[in-house]
Amino acid sequence: MGMTVPLFEERMKQSLLLKRMQDMVTEGIFVPASDVKAEYERRNVKIKLQYASVTPASLAGTIHPSDEELHAFFKSAPNKYMVPAKREYTVVYADQEKIASTLTVGDDALRSEYARQADRWRLPERAKVRHILILSQGLNDAQKKDMLAKAQGLLKRVKAGEDFGKLAKEFSEDPGSKDKGGEYDFKPRGEWVKPFEDAAFSMKPGQISDIVTTEYGYHIIQTLAIEPARMKPFEEVKGTLATEVQKTQVQEAMQKAIDSAHTDAVKNPGQLDQIARKYHLDVFKSGGKLQANQPMPVLGAATELINAVFAVKKGDFTNVTQPQAGKLAFARVDSVEDARPAEFDEVRSQVVAALTTMKSEEAVKAKVKEAADKLAAGEDFKSVAKFLGTEAKTSGEVGRDGAIEGIGDANSFSELFSKPVGSVVGPVSLMGQYVLAKSTDRIEPSTEQFATMRPAIVEGLKKKMATERYLLFKDSIMQHLLAKGKVKRNQKAIEGLIQNYLRNS
Repeated sequence: MGMTVPLFEERMKQSLLLKRMQDMVTEGIFVPASDVKAEYERRNVKIKLQYASVTPASLAGTIHPSDEELHAFFKSAPNKYMVPAKREYTVVYADQEKIASTLTVGDDALRSEYARQADRWRLPERAKVRHILILSQGLNDAQKKDMLAKAQGLLKRVKAGEDFGKLAKEFSEDPGSKDKGGEYDFKPRGEWVKPFEDAAFSMKPGQISDIVTTEYGYHIIQTLAIEPARMKPFEEVKGTLATEVQKTQVQEAMQKAIDSAHTDAVKNPGQLDQIARKYHLDVFKSGGKLQANQPMPVLGAATELINAVFAVKKGDFTNVTQPQAGKLAFARVDSVEDARPAEFDEVRSQVVAALTTMKSEEAVKAKVKEAADKLAAGEDFKSVAKFLGTEAKTSGEVGRDGAIEGIGDANSFSELFSKPVGSVVGPVSLMGQYVLAKSTDRIEPSTEQFATMRPAIVEGLKKKMATERYLLFKDSIMQHLLAKGKVKRNQKAIEGLIQNYLRNS
């Protein structure tokens, strides 16, 4: 764990002390029967409800802000609307396939690499076998004796000329090979347990062993073939080597070509096309000024390269980056347009959308509030839903932890679970919509399940009470340490965290 013994002991001591304190605070927790019954009912009561929902978007078509309103809204948020920075640029890039087409790997280079990796091509001696296994693992001595006798009987049948594969399929207890007639394909030494391996490699092809005992049981083994140790010939691995060597050479050639082109481009920035041809590279232009969130032609969402383009001045070059697998690139910035506050006409559509959204939100809140007042005055739910421009829907039986189609979590209407049937809640803001709901039925939980669920409820309430007690205990210790000056609050850091949260929320 990377700790010294004294440090480990000190950490363990602290851990044990903390556990004892937790136990001291939480021991003796008692949950009254009335609380258990109340929690059972709280969890299991179900209701049915009528509900109607409306979204701000449903009223957006009725919002038609005037030019005066749009201009006033635009001026009220002068920093909100910005024309983003743009760059026009030229990119030089190396393509792996194009560079590869310029390279050839000769036999001399391949033979040199073949010799350098000689150990890689050496194959060990391998054996192909089949066997019959009679398991003895976990058996007592008497049972093992019976299994040995069974194996010896099978050995006699094999030696008498019966079909080894058929006997293996019928009697072998090795699930990995019995369906294949007991056969295992070529394996080198070290793949089987030692007694099995020794027998397999000591016999000639076709030879059958006597009973071989291993930790698994009793084996009858037939060696089918022995493949002697050998070294793969050059011709057998030439294709693999050619692919690997070319890949290495392509990577090196790509890097060398793009680095050389970058050096030349910095010295002669007006000759990018000639430089690209010299090193078998390609060139493309941005085709106008693009924003940082716009993909590049050819290379797409090359984030690192695009960021680099927006970090340098006009006429400067970025460093070489890898915008895609199999490509390396750098860019020259040809023109720069920095971010600036927008003119109204440039962002009119955005202003219209933002003001329409705001007014739609205000309108829908006012309309839902009016609808809620109508319900409170006793108006029929269906007619109120029609007033909202929608239809009243009815849920099935739903508990607090259930979900209602189209609006989500039923616990958002928790008031209805404790109020009389006919009660109304809302408007409730859920999933971008405003919802009004009215309970139409209440289904009380049955008493039959209470005894079954009681232990789990008690345990859950105990854990909740233990957590609450421990949090109070920790808070009391903190207040004590603050009062004694043992702990100090870094108010500046707290304020910094608050400001950071506000900026990002």
